[in-house]
Amino acid sequence: MPLFALWGHPMETVPIGVALGGDHASVVSRWTFKISQLYQHVLDKTVPHIVSCWIGCLALMVIYALRMYFLHGLFITCGLGIYLLSLLMGFISPQVDPETQDGHSLPTSGSDECRFRPFLRPLPNFKFWFSISRTCLTDHRDLSRATAVGYLFLLLLTSSFINVSSSCSWGACQIYDSCTKASDCGPGLYCENCPILGKIYPFCIRNKATIPTSIINGLPFNRYSWLLTHNSFSMLAAPTLPGVQRVTIYNQEDSVTNQLVNGVRGLMLDMYDFKGDIWLCHSSGGLCFTHTAFQPASNTLREVEGFLSRNPTQIVTLIIQDYVRAPKGLTKLFATTRLTKYLFPLSKMPKNGGDWPTVKEMLQANHRCLVFSSAQWKEADEGIAYQWNYFLENEAGDSGVQPGKCHNRKESQPLSSKKASLFLMNYFATLPAEDVVCKEHSKPLTDMVQTCYRAAGNKMPNFLAVDFYLRSDGAGVFGDLDTMNGRTLCGCSTIKACQPGKPFGTCRNVSSRG
Repeated sequence: MPLFALWGHPMETVPIGVALGGDHASVVSRWTFKISQLYQHVLDKTVPHIVSCWIGCLALMVIYALRMYFLHGLFITCGLGIYLLSLLMGFISPQVDPETQDGHSLPTSGSDECRFRPFLRPLPNFKFWFSISRTCLTDHRDLSRATAVGYLFLLLLTSSFINVSSSCSWGACQIYDSCTKASDCGPGLYCENCPILGKIYPFCIRNKATIPTSIINGLPFNRYSWLLTHNSFSMLAAPTLPGVQRVTIYNQEDSVTNQLVNGVRGLMLDMYDFKGDIWLCHSSGGLCFTHTAFQPASNTLREVEGFLSRNPTQIVTLIIQDYVRAPKGLTKLFATTRLTKYLFPLSKMPKNGGDWPTVKEMLQANHRCLVFSSAQWKEADEGIAYQWNYFLENEAGDSGVQPGKCHNRKESQPLSSKKASLFLMNYFATLPAEDVVCKEHSKPLTDMVQTCYRAAGNKMPNFLAVDFYLRSDGAGVFGDLDTMNGRTLCGCSTIKACQPGKPFGTCRNVSSRG
């Protein structure tokens, strides 16, 4: 995004020859365009120097005031003061009235009141500064009263036009376009910013995954790559137990249902014995406490069951950090939540790294919920697959985000092993920071996918586990998954370029904007 995005919308220039519709632009037109480019370049270079720009602007205002005083231009000054006041009102007023706002910047199921949101202005900082500076540099000495009124009217009209037309809205905004609310962005996008990368003002970024089976179907399940959320239940807006202040770490910002709707197909859930039931809890030491508890696991599994019943062509994978010791606890939980009918049977899971059934076969058998447990004894006791008999997995936490390094966690076989056919790539910090993740879900994540791909002997991860999956600088985890699936399924740079039924490597041209 250009530097102007820090202050407002970039001012685009169009070659005059092109604007007139001719290929044979005159010499004057070409020189005019070059001058306009140089002028634009100079303006671009002022963007990072906010304090210096405003000091210069104040100096111009002082010079202008002295000039008008000695030239007796008080009438013009009064009129221009009205114009400057209109600019000031646009600068200090909110872009959207909170009492009439009809959309949230981020799709969540809970309240957003506690989240930081930058103050959005109808008139951005740059345009405010630029308009004032331009006005102070205008020569007003020869303006009559009539021409002054006309000039002021023209300034006000131009200002209003710039403010109205400076941004898209009503679902017309595309990825990377500036926005003020979620409804400004087109399908599959939402409105957010990334201050840590200097992107202070909100812009449209992706919030939905491309489901690869909707483009290339009929391949073994282990050929696809899916989005998986780490601690899917640990949501910022999740209510606490009555009278209890929760003390834990949060990893997501929207509900499990919303995650599934947005294309998440894998959920990491920490399950504990608590209050005579099985609860989702973000704790340590294998014990759940009131200040680390979220909700009964049955609530979340009912969300999963509801999604599967409404979407008969979708498959969801559950990876359970399992601290449940109640006899047949998980078996009873799946029966209570009506998930048993969807469970993929342990007996049909491939051994020693073999291919899984095709997605089509899994759908036909209604085996649409894969469950893996971290408790090895559950495989013999309850018929629930032990995770690391079927998964290769890299280190989680800070060890898993070190650039250029991708090592297996201690429970997993080496990433280059051929004895397991599923590969889970973790990419999240030990202590997640909501406002930092958008930086991580950009080039660092793309580079780490390549690192882990090589570490696994050129095997693409089947699951990409992240915190705050919606945060990015544009395409984010969704763009990386498109690339992963495209390379694996059809030999293209993105799944969107795949052409079903065509030879491997036959790709169509698609937009490169994410």
